[in-house]
Order: sequence, then C-alpha cells, then structure tokens
Amino acid sequence: MTKKILSSPLFFPLLIISIGILVAILNYTPGTFLTGWDTLHPEFNFPLNFKRLLFGVWRPEQGLGAVSGHSAMADLPRVFILWILHFALPLSVLRYSYIYLCLIFGLVGIYFLSLKLFNHRLLSFAGSIFYLLNLGTVQQFYVPFEMFPTAWAFLPWIILYSIKYLTHPKASTLGLFALITLFSTPQAYAAHLWYPLFGAYLLFLIIFSVVNKIKIIIPLTLILTTLFINSFWLLPNLYYLKTSANVPQQNQQNRLHSQEFLLKNRETGDIADSTLIRGFYLNWDIYNFQSHTFQKLMPAWRTHFQNFDVQLIGYSLFIFAFSGFVISIFKRDTILAFSPFFIVPFILLSNSTVPFSYLFDILLKVPLLSEILRFVFTKLSHLYIFGQAIFLLYFLLNISKYINIITSSLLLCASLIIYAFPIFQGQLISPLVRTTIPSSYFSLNKSLSNSSGRMLTLPLHNPSGWTYNSWGYQGSGFIWFGLPLGVLDRDSDRWELANEEAYREFYTALYTSNPNEIAKYLHKYKINYLLWDQSTTTTYPKNQDQITYKYEIEKITQNLLNQKILTDPQIFGSTILYHVSDDSLVQVASSLPNVTPTYHWHYFDTAYQGFDYQTDPSISSTNLSFRSIISPTNKVNVGIFPENDPELPIISFNASDIYELHRRSPNLTYDTQTSSLGIYTRSDTHGINLSFENLPHNRPYLVGLKSNYLSGIPLRFCFKNTTTSLCLVEDELSKHSTSQWDYFFIPPSDDNFGYSLDLNAISYAKTLSLSQIQEVKISPLPDSLFSSPQLTPSVTKNITAQSFFNQTLLKVNIPSKSTSSNLILNQSFNAGWIAFYIKENQPQFLTHHVIINNWANGWTLPSKFTNQTVYIFFWPQLLELGGLILVITTFIWIIRSKK
Repeated sequence: MTKKILSSPLFFPLLIISIGILVAILNYTPGTFLTGWDTLHPEFNFPLNFKRLLFGVWRPEQGLGAVSGHSAMADLPRVFILWILHFALPLSVLRYSYIYLCLIFGLVGIYFLSLKLFNHRLLSFAGSIFYLLNLGTVQQFYVPFEMFPTAWAFLPWIILYSIKYLTHPKASTLGLFALITLFSTPQAYAAHLWYPLFGAYLLFLIIFSVVNKIKIIIPLTLILTTLFINSFWLLPNLYYLKTSANVPQQNQQNRLHSQEFLLKNRETGDIADSTLIRGFYLNWDIYNFQSHTFQKLMPAWRTHFQNFDVQLIGYSLFIFAFSGFVISIFKRDTILAFSPFFIVPFILLSNSTVPFSYLFDILLKVPLLSEILRFVFTKLSHLYIFGQAIFLLYFLLNISKYINIITSSLLLCASLIIYAFPIFQGQLISPLVRTTIPSSYFSLNKSLSNSSGRMLTLPLHNPSGWTYNSWGYQGSGFIWFGLPLGVLDRDSDRWELANEEAYREFYTALYTSNPNEIAKYLHKYKINYLLWDQSTTTTYPKNQDQITYKYEIEKITQNLLNQKILTDPQIFGSTILYHVSDDSLVQVASSLPNVTPTYHWHYFDTAYQGFDYQTDPSISSTNLSFRSIISPTNKVNVGIFPENDPELPIISFNASDIYELHRRSPNLTYDTQTSSLGIYTRSDTHGINLSFENLPHNRPYLVGLKSNYLSGIPLRFCFKNTTTSLCLVEDELSKHSTSQWDYFFIPPSDDNFGYSLDLNAISYAKTLSLSQIQEVKISPLPDSLFSSPQLTPSVTKNITAQSFFNQTLLKVNIPSKSTSSNLILNQSFNAGWIAFYIKENQPQFLTHHVIINNWANGWTLPSKFTNQTVYIFFWPQLLELGGLILVITTFIWIIRSKK
C-alpha cells in the first residue's frame, strides 16, 4: 500500500503543496497585514488601481505627476489574482495569500521541471526541498516585494514549458508558455529585475538549441512570444529609459546613497558568501520600535549561520552543484544549458573576489548595468538558486553508481531541514513586517474616495522617502494606494525632479516657520489637501517632536486656518486632513509674466508671488540669474557666484586649525608639506565636526570647502541646524583629484542660533575612503540677493476638464479669451504632453509648449481662439495600449494556429 502511494504521480506534488501550506501557516500572524519595507497594496482600492495600471505610463498619483519609472503596469496580472481572491478572503490576508501562492507555485514548478529533466520523483522532490530550504530563498521572502517572489516562483515554469516547446513544438504548449509568461510579468515591476533574467534566458535557449540541434525558428518563436507578451510594460519602459532614465540619477538621495547600496552589496561579494547565497540583507539594519534602536534585519539567521555544521552543509551543497556543472561540461549534456543561471550569477555575486571583481568594475561603467548591479543580489540571486538546484540534482544523478538516489535524496532533505530550520520557526518572513494597520487610514480612504486633486503630506523632516510610523510601520509608504489623489510624498521624488524641488521649497518654508511662504507654495503647486500624520516619527531617540516640528506645525496650521487658507479639518486617528483649495487640473491664464531662467534646484522661488508665471526663453523676460545658482549636483554654480556681505566677517578654518581641534580623533592624518588634513576610514564612518554656536539662522550663507578626493566614497557634508538636529544641506564633495573648491548655498531658516558642520568619510565592504581637506570657509550673503522682482500679476481661471484614461487624456472647452492667454496643465512638465484641437476635421497642434511656475505645462493659445475644444494627451500612453493589443493578438494567433 505504501509503495503504491509513493508511486502515485500525485503523491509528491501534494506533499510539496502540504509543506508549502505548513510553512505559510508558521509564518503568518493572524490579524495583521503583510506590510512594510517596499510595499504594494492595490487591494486598498481595486477600481482605482486597475485604472492606474491599465493607463499607467503617466502616474498622476506620484506627487506632481511623473513618467512611470517602475513598470507598474506589469503588476496587472497579480492585481487580477488579488481581485479574484478578495471575494473569499479578508483584506488583511490578500497580500499574504499572493506571497504564499508564489511559494507553493515555485515549489511545484521546480518539481515538475526536475521530473522532466531527470525522470525521478524522489530526486525531484529533493530539488523542491532545496528550492525552499536555502538562504537565498529566505532573502527573496523575508521582507517581500512582490516582484521577487514572483520571479522566484515562475522561473521553473517558464523553463519547463520552454523545454517542452523546444523538444515538441505544439501550439498548445506555446499557449501555456505564453499564459505563464503573462502571469509572470509582475516580476518586471522594477524592470531591472527582468532584464538579467531575459539575458540569461537567451543564453539558455542558444545553448539548449545548439546542443540539441534545434531549428532556429523554434527558440526564435519563444523569444518573440516573450517580447510580445511583455510589450505592454516593456515598450513604456523603453520610452522611460530613452527620456527619463537620468531623473533617478539626479535625485539627491539616489545620487548620495546608490554608491552606498552598491558597496553594501559588495560586502557579501566574497566566495564564502556567494557559496552560501548570503546577501546584504544579513548585514542590513532595521528599526526596533520597542527598544528605539536599530537591530540587524535577520538576527535569527545570523545566529543560525554561526553554527559551523550549518555552514558546512551550505558549502557542501555548492561544491556538489559546482561538481554537477563540471560533469555537464565533460559530458556535453543538455544540462549545460542551465549554466547561465548558475555560473553567470555566481561570478557577478562574487564581485569582491579577484578576478571577478575586475569584470564587475568594468560592467559598472555601463550606465544601464550600473543601475542593475547597484542591488546585484536582489537582481541575480533567484537565478543563482535556480541554477544551483538543477546542477545539484544533476550531480546526485551522476553519482548514483556510488550512492543510491533514494539514499542521497533523503540525506539531502534531512540536511536541508537542519540547514534552514528557522523557516519552521516563523523566520521565512520577518515578524517586523507583519503589522496591524490602524483602521483610521481606511476611514481616510473612504472619506476621500470621491475626491480629486493633489495632497501634501506632513511632516517633512525625512528626505529619503523611508517612513517610520509609531504604530510599527517602516517602509516606502502606502497611503496613495487607497486615495484617488496625487500624493506629494518623498517616495515620488526619485521619479520626477519637480517633486523633489517642491519638497525643498516646502521644507524651507516649514522650517523657517513661515506660514505665508507655505501658503504661497500650496498655491504654486496646486495643493488641494494637506495631510498631517502625527504618527510619523523619527529614529532619533531624543527630540523626536522637535525633529518632526510637531509644535511648530500646530502653530502654522492654526495660523493658516485663521487665514481661511486651510479649512474643514478632519481627524482620522493620528492624522489630520485639511482642505486647501479647489484649484483644478486645467486652467486658463492671461497676462502671464515671463521669468527666466528655469532652475533645477533651489530652496525658494522669488518669482512666484501668488500668481502664475511662465518661462519662455524666446521672448523678453525678467531675468533672475540667481534662480539657477545651484547646479544639478547641488553645488553653487561658480559662474553666478554671489558677492559676500561686506558688513559681516567670513569665518575660515584651514587644515592646521581643524587638525588642532581634532588631534585626538581617530582616522585623521595631517600632511605638513601640502597643509592637508586626511580623513579616511575602512568599513566604518569617521570624520570631523566644526561648531558655530553663535551663527544666526536667519541669514543666507555660502559654505566653501577646498578638498581633493583620493578613493572610496567622497566626503559627506552636512550643515546641521543644531535646533532641529537636521541637516539643512547634506551632500558630498566632488571627486576632484586635485585640490579644488566646492561651494554650497545655505538658505536662511528660523530665528535661532547655532550650526554645526560635519565632514565624514564613509566606507563599506572594506573599501578605503580617503579624502583631504585644505580649508573651510563660511561667507554670509546679502539679503538683497533674494528680493522679489515687481511682476505684473496674471489672472488664472479654473477650467472644468473631462478626464479619460487616468488623466492621460483631457477634454477642455476653452471659453472666450483675452489676448496672450495660456492653457495650463497642472502636471509636471514633460515633452510627452501634447495639446491639439480639431479644425476642419484635422488636428491642429498647439506647438508653443512652455514651463509654468518652473514645473507645470503651458501652451500659448492662438489669437481669435473662442469656444474651442482642446484635447490634452500624454501620447506615450499609446505604447502601453499598443502593447496590450499585441498581447491579445499573440494569444489569438496561437489559438488560431492550434485550429
């Protein structure tokens, strides 16, 4: 009877499913949401998020609007699955359910693929157990971001049906391959995860076809089917790469911290870590709300892997898999086709090991590859796990002459249980991302369900976009998934420069305690709602209320309420919602003053005086050169260097002065020949601090630092307001190989006194960071530099617009107009926006596209333009729609081929 059960083709699949369910139960906390870290929650409003995904090339919910940097539309199949599940499951369980479905689906997939390759049920079962019980899989699920479990789950199925089609090409097999490929597309939410997979897949097809002498048309059909099925997100992503790929690179937080993330990945880039599939998550820190301190993200796993026996199992698994790869080379076996999933990731994950480190350094010089390899572990580890599983089983099959397959398979399973035992102790998914979301957020969503416009979130203390809420949440945020509004939040800054500039202007106005300036920017950026979440906190254990400016925000909001600028405050738990204005998405303005130049970064806009203006270089204008004083790298443009205030002294420190103040500090060297102070570190942070206790905050300053760069991460500069303990300006010094000046503009803030200047060398992965500083000086600037010009006020009127396709198409009826009128679209300026009207059955385009208020879109309307209908369209949306048509056409072609 037992033998009959074991021989049943359903026994092992059902056993695998049972194990997957057991793991899911052990890693579930009833009554909680799976939320935190990087989070997607379309289940908070299915109709809204379906619309955003179907018409998602332009993202109006991302602050002031942005081209889709993430391929969010790729998430459509997953949202469809969640929508089906929501009829049977509670809201809090939906995200859990998808993650655990991926777990089970991937385990069953690797079983059937192994069965196809090796034709042995127990050996294939052991392959599934390895696919589950390894450190790489744990890191795919520990703080789950949907695209990683999806990629892990669908890879075995994609390869299985590729092999089936390559060996026996049938329309039915191709149809199943296309369907699997379609439901795998959520892995491309961040397209940089999909591109390495596609590259490895191409190599697999080439090797498999050559070894098995397959006609080229068969693998080419798979390649084209893959591209066609992915085209609905791939075509918009190619547009983004062509037009906007430089935006995240210019975002200050990305520019500063990408190099840190890269080095943190390279910390685990030696052979020992690569063989164990040990990535940067093991070294990452997470905030503990109970102890108010940071702790390691994976403490249980770090403790577990200190056990030598556990490490020995891990190293042995790699040696066996690598031996399988070597055997496949000598035998020239079909299994060799899996080497791109094993050897290529192993080489790139061993990026701190000679000679692989040299290759990795070369690849980093390619812009697209540098972005992919910034988080190299998350991009390649699932491929590596998959490849290692295949070659491990192949090795066991080839030693069956010496060790019975049944014996070796059972030994493997037993070893794996020991190797990854914390999974059965609830450590597959971090307990810290199983959180109870307060019901007040859902009440807020319900209250605003029929609203439109744009919302600004408070507080503004954290520029990184990583949110900490006192009720236990830490991550990239979630409120926009349930709100039909654009949300001006830090998470959107990296996708649109105007979002970050808006933050800088609001931040400066807030931390100068200037309600009038805040009111001005609320109008400039057409903010309809203000949301203050008082549960948003900081990780600093002291002065939390001061850092988040809690009491100052109370005074400012009360002032704005008294002025009737804010109205209708509503309280939802820890959040307060204020209504600001009814400014519409589309407006018509007349007599717009023209101000040049545009600016990339600044801290305030002296040209905006409560009424709109345009920037059109082709006509006469009011020139305010100081608007563009700050370069894209946040340093002062030397060509527009302001004069110092002659009435105030310049504060200056040379290297000798600084060294005397810090003589006992570690990691400093003083070169008497060059009069340079060397600041260095390796795998740590060290630096200096200069205090200016009597320096008033209400004055603007220019801070100059003369330095030269030698290696590692450049010196990190922080000019800190000692009242708030926040960096008023934070950036890094330039990579000058010779001694040169960097200048930073310090805007005026509050009426208090006291600054400090921190200069730190930062290092990860044992990389030596070394720079030399020669001089520091602080120059007060005259207030006259920031005087507002006298501009002729413009008149702006709201226009009702019919919105279609998630605001990518707008129909506007223009009433009678005066001369020199402009049509304004209050979305971030982008060349993809076009405006046209129909005349004599032909589209007539408004070709004069200008920037309004240094961020929005404007078109000059022609004369004698009365009672006309204008259409505003974001034309790249056609790429997604065309891709969806291509997906449907592909399935129709396959079905018709079957007939």
